Amino acid sequence: MAKRPFNQANVEGQARRSGNTPKRQKKDDSASSKGLAPEDITSARQVQGLFSDYSNAGKIQAGIQSFKKFLAECRDLQYALHINEEIKLCVLQEYLESQISKDGDETCSDLMQAWSFASQSNNFQLLSSVPTILYLLLRTISLFPAWKKHGVALVKSALQPPYLKLIYRSLGGSKDAISSPCLRLLTEINKFDNGSLCPLLHQSLDFTVKDLARNLEIKKTEKLDQAPVEDPDRPSVRTVFVRFILSFFRYGAHNIKTDIMGLRTFTTPLFKYIRQDTAAVINEVLAAFRDYIMADQDISRSAKTNYFNDWSLGRLAELCYRDDPVDPENPDRTVADVAFEFLGGVCTTPGNGVCFKDNGWYNGSKSDASEKTGKQQVNNRILLGLLKSLRPYSNTYHLRLLIAVFTAAPELVAAYFNDNTAFTFDPKLTATWIGLSSVLLETIQIPVPERFGYTSGDGVPSAPPPVRNSIENILPQQVNRAVLTKCLGFNNSFVRFLAVRILNAAFAKLAAVLDGMGRMSEELVDGSVWAKGVYDLVDEFSKKVPEVGVVVNVFNQMKEDAGLQREAGSRLLRNYYEYLPSIVGAASTGSGGKGGFDFGPAFGRVLVKIGESKGFEALEVKHCLHLAKLLPETRWWAKPAAAKYSPAITLMKVLKEGNGGEQTGDVYRLLKKIADDSSLFGKSADGGISGVHPLEALMESFECVKGKEGWDRVLGYLDNACGRLAQGPYKYFDIVGEVLEGIKGERGLSPLLAALFHQFNFLKQEEEKKEELEALCKWLLSVANNFWVIGEVPMVKKEGADVAGVETKEPSEIFTQFVGGVKAWRRCLENFKLGKANSSTDLVGFPLEFELPEPKSLSKLQNPKEKYAHLYTLAEALETRPTVVTFYYWKWIQHVVEILLKATLAIDQPLPVAHTLALDGIHNTVLDAYEDAARKVLDNDAYDTESRPTKCLGFMVDTAGKPLYIEYFATTEQRLMSRFDTALINIYSLLPIGSLKDDGIKSHIFQKLIQASPESYSADPKQQAKLSTFLKQVLDINDLKKCCRDANTVELPDIAWKIIFERLSASKERLVGEEVWNIISGAKGVRDHPWVPFAKLVKEQGLEALLNLSIEFGMLNEIIFEKSATAFSGFLVLLLQNGVFIKGVEGLLGTIDKFLGSGSSKSADGLMNLVFPTCKAVKEFAMERDESTGRLRWKKRDLKHGGDMQLDEDWKERFVQLFYLDTYPGTSSPLHQTLLEGYKNLEGVGCTAEYFEIGLDFGLIAWNEQVLNLLQLDDKNNDTILLSAPTFPLFEAAYRLSQGSDVSWFHTKLQKMVYTLTVELSKAKISEEEDSDLLDGLERFGGFVGRNEVDLLDYVAKDAVDSLLEVLFEKLGVGKGVVTFAAGVVAGIEDVKYLQHSKLLQLLLTKPTSLSSSPRIAEKAEETYHLSYILRKLFFASKAQHSNITTLDGVLSIYNGTNDIVDSILLEILISIEGYMERSILDRISSASIVTENGDDENRKFVERDGKGQLKVFISTKTVGRSMNNFVRRKVEFKDLTSGGIKPFLEKCRRTDEEDEGGARRRTYDVGFLAGLVMNGLVTEKEEHKFDVKDVVEKGILGYMLMALAAENGEERGMGEAVLTAVVGRLESAAAGRGYKERIEVMHLICKVLAGISVLNEGETGGLKDSGIPTVTALLLAKMVGIVSNPGHFLYEKVMVWLQSRATVDLREIPMLKEFLRSEGEGYWKEVLWIVEGLAGGVKDGLDVEVFRKRGVFEEALGVYGAIVTHAGTAAATSGNGTGKGKEEVIRRKILEILWNTAGVEGGATTLITRTGVVSWIKMMISVLESGEGGREERLILKRLAARLWEGCDKVYVRQWSEGNIGRVLEGLVGL
Repeated sequence: MAKRPFNQANVEGQARRSGNTPKRQKKDDSASSKGLAPEDITSARQVQGLFSDYSNAGKIQAGIQSFKKFLAECRDLQYALHINEEIKLCVLQEYLESQISKDGDETCSDLMQAWSFASQSNNFQLLSSVPTILYLLLRTISLFPAWKKHGVALVKSALQPPYLKLIYRSLGGSKDAISSPCLRLLTEINKFDNGSLCPLLHQSLDFTVKDLARNLEIKKTEKLDQAPVEDPDRPSVRTVFVRFILSFFRYGAHNIKTDIMGLRTFTTPLFKYIRQDTAAVINEVLAAFRDYIMADQDISRSAKTNYFNDWSLGRLAELCYRDDPVDPENPDRTVADVAFEFLGGVCTTPGNGVCFKDNGWYNGSKSDASEKTGKQQVNNRILLGLLKSLRPYSNTYHLRLLIAVFTAAPELVAAYFNDNTAFTFDPKLTATWIGLSSVLLETIQIPVPERFGYTSGDGVPSAPPPVRNSIENILPQQVNRAVLTKCLGFNNSFVRFLAVRILNAAFAKLAAVLDGMGRMSEELVDGSVWAKGVYDLVDEFSKKVPEVGVVVNVFNQMKEDAGLQREAGSRLLRNYYEYLPSIVGAASTGSGGKGGFDFGPAFGRVLVKIGESKGFEALEVKHCLHLAKLLPETRWWAKPAAAKYSPAITLMKVLKEGNGGEQTGDVYRLLKKIADDSSLFGKSADGGISGVHPLEALMESFECVKGKEGWDRVLGYLDNACGRLAQGPYKYFDIVGEVLEGIKGERGLSPLLAALFHQFNFLKQEEEKKEELEALCKWLLSVANNFWVIGEVPMVKKEGADVAGVETKEPSEIFTQFVGGVKAWRRCLENFKLGKANSSTDLVGFPLEFELPEPKSLSKLQNPKEKYAHLYTLAEALETRPTVVTFYYWKWIQHVVEILLKATLAIDQPLPVAHTLALDGIHNTVLDAYEDAARKVLDNDAYDTESRPTKCLGFMVDTAGKPLYIEYFATTEQRLMSRFDTALINIYSLLPIGSLKDDGIKSHIFQKLIQASPESYSADPKQQAKLSTFLKQVLDINDLKKCCRDANTVELPDIAWKIIFERLSASKERLVGEEVWNIISGAKGVRDHPWVPFAKLVKEQGLEALLNLSIEFGMLNEIIFEKSATAFSGFLVLLLQNGVFIKGVEGLLGTIDKFLGSGSSKSADGLMNLVFPTCKAVKEFAMERDESTGRLRWKKRDLKHGGDMQLDEDWKERFVQLFYLDTYPGTSSPLHQTLLEGYKNLEGVGCTAEYFEIGLDFGLIAWNEQVLNLLQLDDKNNDTILLSAPTFPLFEAAYRLSQGSDVSWFHTKLQKMVYTLTVELSKAKISEEEDSDLLDGLERFGGFVGRNEVDLLDYVAKDAVDSLLEVLFEKLGVGKGVVTFAAGVVAGIEDVKYLQHSKLLQLLLTKPTSLSSSPRIAEKAEETYHLSYILRKLFFASKAQHSNITTLDGVLSIYNGTNDIVDSILLEILISIEGYMERSILDRISSASIVTENGDDENRKFVERDGKGQLKVFISTKTVGRSMNNFVRRKVEFKDLTSGGIKPFLEKCRRTDEEDEGGARRRTYDVGFLAGLVMNGLVTEKEEHKFDVKDVVEKGILGYMLMALAAENGEERGMGEAVLTAVVGRLESAAAGRGYKERIEVMHLICKVLAGISVLNEGETGGLKDSGIPTVTALLLAKMVGIVSNPGHFLYEKVMVWLQSRATVDLREIPMLKEFLRSEGEGYWKEVLWIVEGLAGGVKDGLDVEVFRKRGVFEEALGVYGAIVTHAGTAAATSGNGTGKGKEEVIRRKILEILWNTAGVEGGATTLITRTGVVSWIKMMISVLESGEGGREERLILKRLAARLWEGCDKVYVRQWSEGNIGRVLEGLVGL
């Protein structure tokens, strides 16, 4: 891509203008320069001559102009493309080289002298031109990084004191033309080299110079009420000065920023006049504040708080009145938008120095619910001051900022309105008042903060927030009852509307608060305080809102067409009645007193609007309906004078006619409440006898007359009856009582039904219209029918009961009238021929009047539609299904189904085909509707979710009350009934019907299903569908398991077992014991699998282990239905592992031999079924793979299950003989030869590869043409098959066997496999779940290549290998399979130089892998070892080429600084790079810091990259302490493995890991690397690298540096000594020592140690350079550092006395051993514990053991232990208990740890046995230890110690020394 010339480049975010120069040239009008045109510069000498003549100012000015032009041309040539263009750059470079001084601190002396000359001669033009040319020169130099030194020299020259005075003079003057160039120069200095010289400028400038900030002020001539318009190319001096200040913020460090922010001379005018700045400058300022101050976490919060105070933020808030665009190209983004974004971010982000964490609605830490007074404590005083300065009522940005701050700091709401006394809300129709209403409304609508903003604890506060704070957030102080009453009474509807909106918002806020308080009180044991808080809050709220009468008057005054206002008014009324019922008592319906609310007119308007209203009218209707439910004593059944019906009947009419629209649900709920509150249904109102609400039956009864003639008459009749019932309910209760007394039974009677038929007695039929009377009678029949369905007495003769024929002793008059009404109604039915008298197909009275026709009458009819007309009618009625199904409909449809079933079962003779098809269609229609109704009723949200299924289940009964499944399910094999069975199963699958264990519905249905023969299921598809549906939908997993347990007793068809197996397999369930064996050994109905006879034979053994066998059902499914030999092999392995075969493999072979028989009677089929899975099972159980060769071998120790005895080897020969050498039945050839010859016939048989692999590896099968054919079978796909788990080992075995013969087949296979892998690995995404087979194959392939050292380059083209490796390294993060393969390939290639090693190395370092994780995962150790091998081999393949910064940074970024194997390799590479590059690796580390133990960054990586890509080191004090107590003396070195392959490398890694007890290496720091890092931090001058010497001492690092003296590596010991010397030097310096009181004591200790090193070096042993000091000495001295640096330590005085008593510390001794072990006094045990802890951690090698022996440490420790045990025994004898778990017990454990660690050191166990008498001591301690759990545990530890001693000692020497006695004693102790 071609580079752009400089004049088209984007410089500093601004587009360049076309032309040769970036800026318009300034005209030179001075008389002295007239006539002197700028000349073209062609040489450096010419440039020097431009400023040589100081006597001619005009000539100098002309020279400056020429140089300026030349610089502009040079800047344009930043991307020079031609030689002639580069000449100018060469000229400039030559000039710069000629000007710079030798020390590089000065340059351009001629220009600097010209500047001095201009000052002396007061030449203002030169005073302006020289700084300008210096600025341009510096700017030009900055474009070329190679000229950096010239820029530095120019800056240093300009900042010399003489020229700084010129700058001060220019800035303090009154001429902007002189000030601006100087400011530009200073700004450019800050920008230079990305701010590297900013600290120099900050240090050089004196910001206290008088009049320095004068240029930040606005000139008096400028208008302050509007933003000045200035040319971007000629900015004002204030703009230039502002950008100068911003350059410090952009390029300065945090301390520089803090200093600049503290300059009030800059800060005050910057904020004071910012409103008069241009939009671009304001945008720059706010962006700098946001990005470089607020986002800088290193700037202290106090500095930010002082800088962004309420005054400065207020000045920024004034910018919200600026509407000019920031960018002319984007006019939508204004200054106000920018200011609001900045303020919104600053003022709402807690913890940034401006917004602080508050306590919400609580006063500080107080939470007293009864506290209603007192000023709230405020944490955010700055924000409160800012808010007071805002004018939210006149500026929308101020309003948005106010609400944002209130949301972020809830405490400010109450404080703002309490302190803002000038805020009044008296109603006035002004813009200010309207704005104030918006402020209040937005404030009230702020969401309630979580836990009301409580932050003083983690749990729920014990009390609610103070009521005063809560009420201020709901209704601020300015909004009280008096003000709101005025607003509601104001003579303007808009003012009233705003007041209503505010009140509605307040009620909504109150509801949210009450809800939150309720939830929080539920979390407390005692919520009484919260309950009292709720009461106080509601009480206080009720005092602030207007009286309800005022609201009622407002609502009544609202116009009909004012939809928005009426919606708000109705909502407010609803809120009053819902939340403040106590203060609206006087507003009950119909009260005529003051403030009363007559709901009649309002409800009348609502009834008209129901179903027709939209928008706000719909909301008004909804509010009024809800209000209607809340109003007490509403006359629902009283018909108003002007109304046609009462309100309740009107609602029924609206609901039934479907005009409810969106309010249908609200209307129904209101009707239900009206009915429940009235006596309409009596006791049945709560669900009736059947559980169905009578209102559902009543509403359903209207269906027969709705919309027809007589509809209004029916409603009027119902209205009259309900009205009478409401006025006098008791007489109808008497009717109910007498009816129920006469008709015995479980049915009831509702008062409404009694009233309806009672009123019919008084009906003047002659005055009624015939059509209306007929409709009324028909409706009453429907009502009677529906109420009978839900469990009430029939109004017609039914089942021998007749309500009209009830006989009572003394019937009352009202009852007689009721009976008369019933009889009169019946006569009307006969007259109108309604119901049964009309037609059997009339469903109005169904099912009350329905009776099945006699079979005899039906037999005469031949037409199916005539014969089954009643059933056709039912089917036609159900074809139209309701959208919402009620419980009544569900109850009604049960009768439909019952009638259908009875009619079907009544058919006792074969039917013609036409009749069968007709009935089949009817069944489908009815039962489809039945299933649909079940689903819909369960989805009906009108009913309770939990009780819905139970009620539905209860309704599924016939007329007699018996469940349908008992009477009709599977009662006959008639084909028509199968559809009902299926429907019932589908419905029951939706309902809770128990389990098969219960004697309930599920068990009953299951028993009926299995009674049918299996043959019937295979013959009838409908039977299959029925059983399949039941098994899939009704049975759960436990039911399926029960089927498995009962498999031998319950015979199920094959299709049933298949479904059971599929479901159990999909659920990943496991079967146990009988569940397994009853299936695997051939259950009834289960298809036979090849291994059934063998499984039965195993089961007959009757072993207890059979009952404990657990297996995943997926395996059984594969065995039985898929007949998988692989699955059966896994089953055999489980049997072996669980001990089913007592003698392991020998028992398995015995069972197989028993199964097959002997001699020639062996079954070929039986043998073939067992040979392959058995061989695979034996391979998995009894064989293992040799890691070095990959060959199979017998496990070294084959133990039987649960035993410790090794079995005989005879069974191995038996295995070989049985499966390989015996002849195949019917032939004379060995079995393996026969199978090899007929391998093609075995295609599809599982486990074949394992069989042949065993034969090849054990030499049972020889290499021949047949084996080759075996490998090349199906050559087209074999390249992928060979990557599978079972076949790849066969491929490898064949490769080993074919060595020395023709291996061309191997070439071909290998090439295909490489190609296949390259394609597979090129996929965009590879996951362990989806590509597990591929990853397993890769792991096997990698192991094969690595073990056999196969060089892919010998077989595959280099390009193919490169492609494979590239995709491999791209996917290294996938996991072990890819990594193992990559390592194997790299290991197999002899010379990695032929590969793209550099590219592969960078891929490895940049891709996220287990190598780069921190901490490294122990489970992925093998993967990490392989990656380390790859890294090491690739790096050393071309050490010189890879020793660069990129590799160094990559290795450093994954280095964890520990002693583990991986970090040792990484450090080896780092040291190699350091040596080759001849520079310290620490130069690449940008900063180093110490992370304290309790810090937030404790889990950080050791080395991290920041956002700029720089490396930072974090030293964890916790890891340092762990490193000191688990010191690693010896490093892991791989120098001896330079030429070895991957095998010895991995062996060394594993061996090192095994020797690393407790994983100490990966949890401890490398002392050498840390010493270098600390040394650099102590001597460097870079602030980011420096370490505070106090932190080094107190945070344990100095102690760890002392441990370096014990390191095995001489360089580490030398570095440790150097660090000690540097620490002493830093402590002696005044700067470091100031404020550190303990530095003298620390110096005292370190100096004594250094003196000890000097003595050691002067001795005869060679000194510290030859060997380290004992680890125990270093550890105790390291622990002493913590003592001497802490005067409060209990050992401080004793250690200091010990130090002062000697001139040096003997580094070959154990410090203060005798002083602690033989001390006296109260602190004895504490001192002993301190010393034994050090001794236990200090036993690392033979040198420590020798010191212990010489100084008698073992004897002292054994004596202390014995004393403690004796003391414990005495205490137990006298007090009855032991010593407890005090310090003595800890000391005992530490002494045992000393002995244990010593026994693990080479020669330590021998020393203990032969020099200390430890064996006798162990024997004695075991005998004297107290009884109890603790004593048993300690005796066990002592026995283990004895075993460790015997295992680690030199047994030959010990036996010789003790004449065999010690060995016998130890063997007796440990039972060896």
